[in-house]
Amino acid sequence: MKILHISTMSKGGAFLAANRLNDALIAHNIESKILVLETTGENTNAIPYLKHSNSFLYKLFYKLKKSILYRFKIGIGKYWRKHDSIREKEPCIYSFPISTFRVENHQLVKQWADIIHLHWCNNFINYPTFFKCINKPIVWTFHDISFKYGGFHFDIDFKRHYQAYCELEDALFKIKEKALRNKSNITLLALSKEIKHEIESVSYLSNKQIILLPNIINTKDFIVLDKQECRKYLKIVNKKVIIFVSENVDTESKGLNDLKIAVRGIFNNDDILLCIVGNFIKKDNSNDLNLLYTGKISDSNILNMYYSAADILVVPSYQESFSLTTFESMSCGTPVVAYPCGAITEYINENNGILCKTKDPNELKKCIQKALSINYNPYLIRNHIVNQINPEILVPKYMLLYNKIEKDQLLFS
Repeated sequence: MKILHISTMSKGGAFLAANRLNDALIAHNIESKILVLETTGENTNAIPYLKHSNSFLYKLFYKLKKSILYRFKIGIGKYWRKHDSIREKEPCIYSFPISTFRVENHQLVKQWADIIHLHWCNNFINYPTFFKCINKPIVWTFHDISFKYGGFHFDIDFKRHYQAYCELEDALFKIKEKALRNKSNITLLALSKEIKHEIESVSYLSNKQIILLPNIINTKDFIVLDKQECRKYLKIVNKKVIIFVSENVDTESKGLNDLKIAVRGIFNNDDILLCIVGNFIKKDNSNDLNLLYTGKISDSNILNMYYSAADILVVPSYQESFSLTTFESMSCGTPVVAYPCGAITEYINENNGILCKTKDPNELKKCIQKALSINYNPYLIRNHIVNQINPEILVPKYMLLYNKIEKDQLLFS
């Protein structure tokens, strides 16, 4: 059996989850590959759809093609123009279910793969042609809730910006609905019970099989390390250390602003160091908080040390499907304080952290204070995760799913 994973970007949480699954399958002697739009220097295992995207001739051709579509409002061009006219005034994370790429014609898709496993594919696969052409079994992991919308990815953006985006949003939603409603070869994967419930609420998806399966965490990459030794190596001062980790720390829904408000409300917060890991636009130069911006950390060994150096990880996200950082932290034996959302709610207990009752900075402050006063057992925290979501446990479950849907496809084809 040959599994092809498809993801738009070769970075970010969705790609990281897809890549870990791909690596775990290969480690279990299963043929698996991952196809992305184009690769960055960090991830050489992924196969780029655009092999020559950096060449002068390709850039010239693509620029000319895009200019013609845009200028004359041809196909996707009219949606590009509409989006450009809106986002200058009301910017937010927004993506398209249509593109100029025809991924369905790629050799890996058309000939090599037995099963297509989709991940975060917006701005890459072209829904109308892709789903019309692909009759092979498709597994689709939803890494966010964009399936609910035409182009939005977060509830907060939909509520705030729908009035401005409504014409474009409604048109893109209809494209998704038309492409997917009658497709019977798609099995949907939900990373949490909350996401499963969200999928069931969308009319054009509710008739499809929905399976609950978590992402894989390579628990051999994230282990319990000595806290003081890690702090010494990383040159972290001896304070109460709170760590916050995100691909892009400025993304509003990740809740860093709530975390800063919460820490500011803690008496004697000078004894706290807030360590911020991830890409950022600009540093907060406030002198009332001890802040350490590390930038993005791609080396899992270094990230392991930061998790281990911390007293707690705080995840104040307003929306998560899974939250890889939560489970990486727990695998390192570091407790987690989090807002209630996604898979986080299914794994946090009194032995490994605190789940806030509400998504509110004042509630977050109370939970942080309580967590910092508890002497957690790092090995108990780690074992809770190792016994549930490591590759040895999850790869067989994924293989059972792949085998079942391939068999069902043969029976009904």
